[in-house]
Amino acid sequence: RQNIRFYDLDAVFEHAEDPVRDGIRYNGYQITLPDMPGLGADIDPAFLKQCEMMAVTANA
Repeated sequence: RQNIRFYDLDAVFEHAEDPVRDGIRYNGYQITLPDMPGLGADIDPAFLKQCEMMAVTANA
């Protein structure tokens, strides 16, 4: 793919759980790229709901 120059391929293997839906598929050492733009990935909303959230605002 011309729009992907570098990708850290070892990151997914060190997570306790994988919150990413769709996108790159790993089957052992074989990687399948989606036909969607970019990496074609989306984050599972249920996973995000259980995460701690911190908002940072600036005083103008």
